[in-house]
Amino acid sequence: MKKILTSICTVLIFITVTNSQPKIDSTYKLKESTFYDGDSNTVFRTGLVIRTRSGNFYQITDNASFKNATRNPSVKVYKQGEKKYQLVIKGIDIPIAAKIIDVAFETNVNGIFKGWNGNSQFKLLNGETWQQWQGEESLYTYLLQPKVIIYRDELEYKMQVEGINKTIRVVKISKPIQIVHGVAIAYEAGW
Repeated sequence: MKKILTSICTVLIFITVTNSQPKIDSTYKLKESTFYDGDSNTVFRTGLVIRTRSGNFYQITDNASFKNATRNPSVKVYKQGEKKYQLVIKGIDIPIAAKIIDVAFETNVNGIFKGWNGNSQFKLLNGETWQQWQGEESLYTYLLQPKVIIYRDELEYKMQVEGINKTIRVVKISKPIQIVHGVAIAYEAGW
């Protein structure tokens, strides 16, 4: 009887462990094992860009949201072909589709971040100044030196601010610019 109970417990533990681990398509190969330095309440949603400790940036492409309760979770990155990635994040039960971002950096806003109002300028701790492009919607908030990720998405640059669930299009400037009817006046782009 003891052997039967031991065997049943072993089988149940095996099934539980096997079913609790995310399943990866066998055509994906492990690219890296790393961590994401993030809040325990991170919502991994479509469009979110994360930076792993290894320095790579990934944008979530899955059409779903996944809430993670683990602070600084481990991340396994799997790659298929040239552009398909899956992230296995500790605390999330299924792999998340993503793409790698080739041109990106992370820094902080220099001072208080009050949101954006259509053509806001953002001075960053790395010394650069970026400006909201083409009068997109307004957002008002009050954050002290939030982390930002600026990345190239297709032919434009976008800025993601930690704690804000929206991204905006931005341009790098070396001197102040004014946008009039969608046209930049005194504009000097870079990067």
